[in-house]
Amino acid sequence: MHECFVRMIASLGDASTMSPTSTPRSQATRSREAGPEWARLAACVGIIWFHASAPGHLIAYGGLPLLTALSVMFAIRVRSGTTVGAVWRSRVTRLGVPWLFWSAVYAVLKSGQAIAAGEPIGTVFEPVMLLTGPALHLWWLPYALVVTGLAGTLAATGALRATAACWWVMGFALVLSPPLICWAMSHRPGTPLAQWSFTAPSVALGLVTGMIVAHAAGVRRAVLIGVASALFLVSCALSDWLIARALLIPYAAGVAVLMVTLAARAPAGPIVSWLGGLSFGVYLVHPALISLVERTGVIPPRSILLVGVVTVLSFVAAAVLKKTPLARLI
Repeated sequence: MHECFVRMIASLGDASTMSPTSTPRSQATRSREAGPEWARLAACVGIIWFHASAPGHLIAYGGLPLLTALSVMFAIRVRSGTTVGAVWRSRVTRLGVPWLFWSAVYAVLKSGQAIAAGEPIGTVFEPVMLLTGPALHLWWLPYALVVTGLAGTLAATGALRATAACWWVMGFALVLSPPLICWAMSHRPGTPLAQWSFTAPSVALGLVTGMIVAHAAGVRRAVLIGVASALFLVSCALSDWLIARALLIPYAAGVAVLMVTLAARAPAGPIVSWLGGLSFGVYLVHPALISLVERTGVIPPRSILLVGVVTVLSFVAAAVLKKTPLARLI
């Protein structure tokens, strides 16, 4: 099995020295696949599930590394000739500007809550919010801006070439990142270091799977994704066992969804594509809706029913916002 895998890696390196964006299979063809859209939807539901603290929320937390891996996969699909400056401008527009806008929105909401509770407004804001935003879930936007910007830079500069050396470097990063991160998390880092650390292995996962999707097809693609996922999860399991329990359960769930959805080669229909396009907006609005629904007292807190109601309301809210001038901010 090892020799077969080595030959498969070597054949990828010999077959092409092209960047992910120069592969003969066009980006348009890949973007029509239903798998990534289903994965984005699963990631959204998982994150809502985790933030609602419903039963099984630790498994549902796999939505976060899944979302990060998908974002890195998409980030390396830059068009041929794209400059590094263009990569970072697109990242700032897509993630930086929405982070500033929604930070302002949630700052107003937190201030309103403080006033209603008779608390000084200054007590609800902390210095760390300069990095995360006033709502904790917003930390992911500046983090994703940096990691997807770096991934896009690697692709735009031609650093991500399908050579054997590149595959081995990414393979080592994939296997070594879990123990390094478990060691870091064993020291109980605070916010946002804990969040950054937890999602770091999914960056390597996104790079590897993104390159596989770009340069392999059919059985070879399925085998490579399966082997890479297995090696990654074995590393997570050993790291959890030997260092600190931090990664295995959520990452196993996220990787399982990633493998299944990437194996689905069916074209994305208009409904699936539309729902997938709402996922970013769902991520942005769902904490406010969880708080709102819980305050009504109608839905039991920390329940699966709460997850379902908030998921539906979040998609509705995102769809409505898409029809307004705020569409570019979701």
